[in-house]
Amino acid sequence: MLSDETGDQSDISKKFAEELNSKPEFKEYLSLEDQKHMLNQEQYLKTLGELTNYFHFQILAMPPHMESFSSQLLTIVSHDNLVIHQLLFVEKEIYDLSCEIHKSNADNFNSFLEFLASLVTKYTIFPITINSKKIIADFQSDPWNLKALRAHRKTLFDSSTHQRKRLVPSSKLFQKIVSFLAPKIPGKSLNFPIHCYQNIFDATVSQNDFIFYFEIQSLVNSLDKFEPNEYINELLEICDRFTQFYELKQKSSRKVIFILLIRFVFDEVYPMNHYFQNEVFDIITPLSKFTFLKLQLPLDYFPPDTKPRNTPRKILREDKHWVQAINALEEAQFHTNPVDILNCFYRSILAIQHAANFYSHSKIDIGSIELIFKLFVAVALASDIPELKNLSHFANDFILDGSLSEELLYTRAILIASTNYMIDLCEKEKRKYDC
Repeated sequence: MLSDETGDQSDISKKFAEELNSKPEFKEYLSLEDQKHMLNQEQYLKTLGELTNYFHFQILAMPPHMESFSSQLLTIVSHDNLVIHQLLFVEKEIYDLSCEIHKSNADNFNSFLEFLASLVTKYTIFPITINSKKIIADFQSDPWNLKALRAHRKTLFDSSTHQRKRLVPSSKLFQKIVSFLAPKIPGKSLNFPIHCYQNIFDATVSQNDFIFYFEIQSLVNSLDKFEPNEYINELLEICDRFTQFYELKQKSSRKVIFILLIRFVFDEVYPMNHYFQNEVFDIITPLSKFTFLKLQLPLDYFPPDTKPRNTPRKILREDKHWVQAINALEEAQFHTNPVDILNCFYRSILAIQHAANFYSHSKIDIGSIELIFKLFVAVALASDIPELKNLSHFANDFILDGSLSEELLYTRAILIASTNYMIDLCEKEKRKYDC
């Protein structure tokens, strides 16, 4: 331990210079002072304590949050329905960027505190100045890109802007959307997560001056006038004209526009979609007490304590691997279009493959249709998805173009076979009790 009583003050200053040189990122906040202005330990600890309190109560306790716009919502929509979509998109961008900056600043601030704390164990006098005001000001300041986003958000609240400005459908707008979303489509998939750009797309194609507005509205109003496969083909034709007119030449342009458009169209037709308005024929509850033995399920692919007398629901919902397949399956109930519904089932199949591989200590090919079929039935019977039959018929009828996604056609085949098998089991059970 060095002290002002036993150590040479000039040596302490040299050692502090070495300490500061080892942390160049903190040079803005720490500077050497002459020997007359050395801090004693009490003064140093007081400053360190103030910074530590600021870190815990002003940084860690106050993470970024999203603006709800609830008080302004009616005013915004009354001026221009599109503005709310723009606001939601901009606010999400601000929130994501703010979180990223907050985490980086918090990490830097914490490192600074750790460095200051490390000096307490080495010295009893401190020939330095700690610029607390600067580090706090730097943490509170926004970078230029965040300032620009906040300034743009502010202009969206301007009533005159609401009345005069509209987001004009253009090649530039759709090229930006495609360029951003295309990389999010992995390989031969037909899926990307629902994104803020969906709001911008929906609002744009909803404007009556959009060139394909009347074609899209005609499609929305014609759900029962076409056969389901013809309906999808009509939607694909609009996508093709869309990509040609707006010169969207990127490789995945057709897929991106197709996914955005099918989400928009089926959200619009949901209130009149008879697949979801018909009475639910629950095929899960009547079979929920079927055991592994009765279903002839191989136990090698399940947790080692699984017994033949157990039901899939009892075992799978409590297992961290199999529950992933259940969650993906149940998510299908929250979508309105065949693409996202089938993608939920496909993710369930991938989770089934992962769980089965884990417990069997072997590699199961997703192409092992008979095995995947049996395991899918087990997951379905462990799930809370009474609408499975309705969802299955909906996905089966609205046949997708195989060139768009082979994996969804494979998923559809597993789904239909499994659903028909469970329907048959239900009917057998019903006949047994009727007798």
